[in-house]
Amino acid sequence: MICASEQAVILDTGIYDAALAEFRVLHAHLATAEEKAKLEAFLFPASGGSGAGCEPKVNAAAVGRSPSWIAEQAGFTVPEDTSVLLVEAGRVGPDEPLTREKLCPVLALLRAEDERHGFDLAADMVAFHGQGHSAVIHTEDAAVAEAYGMRMKTVRVIVNAPSSQGAIGGIYNGLLPSLTLGCGSWGSTSVSNNVSAAQLLNIKRVSTRRNNLQWFKVPPKIYFE
Repeated sequence: MICASEQAVILDTGIYDAALAEFRVLHAHLATAEEKAKLEAFLFPASGGSGAGCEPKVNAAAVGRSPSWIAEQAGFTVPEDTSVLLVEAGRVGPDEPLTREKLCPVLALLRAEDERHGFDLAADMVAFHGQGHSAVIHTEDAAVAEAYGMRMKTVRVIVNAPSSQGAIGGIYNGLLPSLTLGCGSWGSTSVSNNVSAAQLLNIKRVSTRRNNLQWFKVPPKIYFE
């Protein structure tokens, strides 16, 4: 399962209903409130701990599994051809567990009142569970895409392409193809690009002494080297 796979979709309120209709055409299932609670319990089971060091961990059994399998394990059923499970969330954060990284076909669904609110939600998603990694925007306005790229604290900003295939490079853009993605200092890693053989090269530099001339203005008849 690619770590850059989509974890949430943020829809402008003006296209929210139309987008949901398109999702349904593509066999997406919109979870009810009861189904949402069951998904939260299955995907993020209680660990028995508490405090900052006991952040909920995704149920590893669900990683990469199909929507129908996940739904069945959670305690409800969906058609076998269901492509993704959509779960509406009111905000981003600990009280909405499904806005965390899930690595399975479950998408948190967030409504943005306007462009600024949409950017805020996306920035919250990045800060909550993806600092430095990847952010995606679908828009026909180049200025909006540029503003989004400036706002997001990620080393990859994918425009009008799937996140999973876009971030790993080589299919929809010119990013270096890789399944190991650096997150830069934002994500506490030492590289900010797609890791490749270039990071395995030992490049030796032998430096001999030479005077590095630095000229600046001094009083007349005085020279400095």
